Amino acid sequence: MDNGFQFKLTYLAGIIVVLFLLPFAVYHGYLGNWPIAILICLIIATETVFILHMRRGGSSEWAAHVVSATYTLGSIFVVHTLGAPGTYWIYPAIISNYYILPRTSALAINVLAIIFGSAAISHQPEFAVRLFATLSIITAFGYVFSRLVSKQRDELARLSLIDPLTLVGNRRALDEQLPKAIELKSRHGWRVSAIMLDVDHFKEVNDEHDHHTGDVVLKAIADLIRKRLRKTDSLYRYGGEEFVVVALHASQEDAEHIAEDIRWNITRLAVGKVEGVTVSAGVAELQLNESPDEWIHKTDLALYEAKKSGRNRVCGYSLKLGMEIS
Repeated sequence: MDNGFQFKLTYLAGIIVVLFLLPFAVYHGYLGNWPIAILICLIIATETVFILHMRRGGSSEWAAHVVSATYTLGSIFVVHTLGAPGTYWIYPAIISNYYILPRTSALAINVLAIIFGSAAISHQPEFAVRLFATLSIITAFGYVFSRLVSKQRDELARLSLIDPLTLVGNRRALDEQLPKAIELKSRHGWRVSAIMLDVDHFKEVNDEHDHHTGDVVLKAIADLIRKRLRKTDSLYRYGGEEFVVVALHASQEDAEHIAEDIRWNITRLAVGKVEGVTVSAGVAELQLNESPDEWIHKTDLALYEAKKSGRNRVCGYSLKLGMEIS
């Protein structure tokens, strides 16, 4: 479960619990049922504290476990105090746990809730057995459903990072990878470089043939680039006929060799009636304290120089180049 999704669910669950329980606290206080009224007030106070905690940037995962434990224990206490009528409180607690907690944590808390909730009405054996059975069924179905939904969400998240035409990473995937590369550079001192490749005269391919042929050419180029990369490199479609390679453990010189190998192999590529396809490439090594935009801008400047110098070539970034173009 990603932090953003978990934060929203935990935050929303906390607000719902507070708004829903407040009338019950007033109601039980009015009836003089002070143990239940005080318990509900404590749950409301706990939920409120963690709502504020999350609003201030606190850990949503830690807050989710505390929030879950609070209302789950509260529901068990209600069963212990009210007997059979209080069992209705356990059902929403068990279901909501699968929404705000990781699947294994929800299962563990729910199993404990079933055991202690059933034990709380052990003086009514027949009802305790029924409660145990129905809660176990709900927990089992909830676990299976949560697992299926989690798999679907993971698959959707994966697909959202893939370019549907070339099946390489898309612009969004690149935007996520660049800060990670910068973190590796900052924390571990890794040398990291970026390669930006642009298909030369790609508009002519579409004009002379058709857009379907152009798509086939892009897919063939993406496949060729992917085969020439190392295991530590990653490939992204930057837009149109542009691709970006993020090369870990690679100096600018190393990345230039990688780019030159790709460029040379693409000159030998033939896709149907399309021959003579070439690419231009710009290479730039990441420096300390550079932002993703600054890094990519340097790579783009190097690509611009490669195109200006006649295309079908690799150009590395230099400070002199940056000053000339700017």
